[in-house]
Amino acid sequence: MANVVKTSIAILLWMVWLLPAGAALGIMPPTDPDPRQVENLRRTMTLLNTSTPEHRNTVRILFYGQSITLQDWWLQVAQSIRDNYPSANLIIVNRAINGHTVDLLLRDALSDVYPFQPDLIIFQAYGPEEAHEQFQQNLHLRTCADVMWQNDHYASWDGEPGEPQPASTLTPTNVNWHSFVFMPNAAARYGDCLVDVRTPWEAYLRTNNLSRNDLLQDQIHPNADGRQLMANIIRPYLAPREGFVSPDPYNSQGVHTYRVGDQINWLNGALAVPFIGSRVDVILGPGQSIPLTAEIDGQQPSALTNNWVFTRTTTFGGYGFPSLLRVDSAAKLQAEHWELTVTASLGSDGFAFALHGSLTGDDGVGTNTMIFRSNSGRVVLHPEDWSLQLPAPGFKVSWDVVSLGTDTVYATPPADGQVESVITVAQNLSDDFHLLLLKATGPGTPAIRAVRVYSPAERYAATYRGPVVEFTFGRGAVPQLQWPAWLPGWQPEQRSSMDPAVEWTPLLGDPTLVQQKMALEVFGEAPISLYRLRFVGGVEGL
Repeated sequence: MANVVKTSIAILLWMVWLLPAGAALGIMPPTDPDPRQVENLRRTMTLLNTSTPEHRNTVRILFYGQSITLQDWWLQVAQSIRDNYPSANLIIVNRAINGHTVDLLLRDALSDVYPFQPDLIIFQAYGPEEAHEQFQQNLHLRTCADVMWQNDHYASWDGEPGEPQPASTLTPTNVNWHSFVFMPNAAARYGDCLVDVRTPWEAYLRTNNLSRNDLLQDQIHPNADGRQLMANIIRPYLAPREGFVSPDPYNSQGVHTYRVGDQINWLNGALAVPFIGSRVDVILGPGQSIPLTAEIDGQQPSALTNNWVFTRTTTFGGYGFPSLLRVDSAAKLQAEHWELTVTASLGSDGFAFALHGSLTGDDGVGTNTMIFRSNSGRVVLHPEDWSLQLPAPGFKVSWDVVSLGTDTVYATPPADGQVESVITVAQNLSDDFHLLLLKATGPGTPAIRAVRVYSPAERYAATYRGPVVEFTFGRGAVPQLQWPAWLPGWQPEQRSSMDPAVEWTPLLGDPTLVQQKMALEVFGEAPISLYRLRFVGGVEGL
C-alpha cells in the first residue's frame, strides 16, 4: 500500500490544536502588508469594498492547507472579514486537511477546491516545491480565484532568528530559501498575493527577546500567542482600503456578464449565448417563473463527463484523513452514493474490498495494491491514492457523485433583490468556445437578468509571467543556458526550426548551480537553435 503520509512534517501535522487564544501579545512590529501584494487581490477587494446593503456582492472564500490552517487563527480572520464587510454576502469555508502536504493536496483539490470555485483562496502548506509549482498552475487554470499564499512561520528546526539575510545571498539549502526566494518569485509569476508571515514573525521574536519555541506548542504548531500573531499578520491584507472599486469584478480578467436586452436577447423563446470559458451561470431577475431546458454544445449538462465530481471520501482514524485522496472514473457518471467495504486483510499493507453503487449496484472487487476499475467503469482507484491504513474487514468508505450543473433552469424572480440569485448551468468545461442554449418551456419572458461566464485561461493569460531562459557564455566562452534555481520541475528544451511541426527535445546533461541560477552547457547543438523552459515536474491529470 502506498503510504501517503510519508514525511516527517506530515507526521507532525497530524495533530490539530484548537485551544482558545491566549493573553495579549508583546510589542508588535509593523505588520502593514506590501501594497503591491494587496494589489493582487484586486477582484476580491473590489467585491468586498463595493458591497452595499442594496447590492450585497457574494464572495466565496476558501481556507486550504494542513493542520496549521485548521487552527483557530482562521476563525479570527474570517470574523474580521465579516466585521469589516457587513454588507457582503460571505461564504467562508475551511477545507484544510491534517497532515496533507501539497503533493497530497494536489489530489484532494479535485474534490475540495475546484468544485467550490472560490473568489479567494487563503493557502499554506509544506511539501516539495515541484508540487507547489503545479498546485499554483492548477489553481489558476481551473479557477478565477485570487490567491493569498502564506509563507512559513518559524518552526523548531529553523533555528533561532538572527539578523535578516538579503534574499539575493540565500541558496536552496538555506532554511529561508522557500519563504524568501522560491515563494516570492513563484507568487510574482502567478500573480498571487504573497502573505509574508515569516518576516513579522521573526521581528516579533527579536523585538520581544523570545525564542522561536515561545510561540510554539510543539515542534511546529503555534501556541495560543502564535495563533494570535498569525491572525494579526494576515488580517491587514483584507482590511478595508481606498482605491479598490475597479475594475468591474463581473466584467474583467476572465469574468464576463452578458445582460439580457443588451448583449444577449430572447428569440422565439430561446436564449443563445456563445461564450469562451469553463463555467457558465444564469443570473435571475425580473420576469416570469418559467422553467428552461439547458444545452451546452447541443448536449444536456448531465451528459458532459466533466460536469460531475466525486466528493471527498469518508475518513479513517481520529485526524480526519480522507480514506482516498481522489476517486477517478472512466465512464459517464450519475448522481449516486458509493460504498466500498473492506472484505479481507492481505498482510501488513494490503487489503481487499468490494464496491457497491446506490444505482449501479455491486460493481466489482479489488485490492488497494493494484489499479482497480469497476465493472461499470464509473469508479477507478489508483494505489497511490489510498491513505487508508490497516483497515479491519467490514470497514466502509463512502463518497457521492454530484453534478456541477443542471439540465433545467427554474427561472423564478428572486425574493431578495439584494443578493444575486445564481444558478450554475455547467462548470469544469474545457476552457474554450461553447454555445449555451436556454429554451423556455412556456410563453412569456423568463426571469433571467444575465448570463455570467468564467474563463480561468483568460485570467491566467492576463496575470501569468512566464519564466525566462538566458543564452550566455560561461568560463572559456562556452555557450550555456541559464535559468533561475527557483524553478523546480522545469526542463530546458531545444529545437532547430521555427516550424511548429519540429518537435522540442529535452536538453541532456546535469545543470550546475551558479549562485541562484542553474547553468547548462549547450556546445555541440545545432548552429541555429531555439530554447525554452517547460514544466515537466507535475502529474498528468492533476
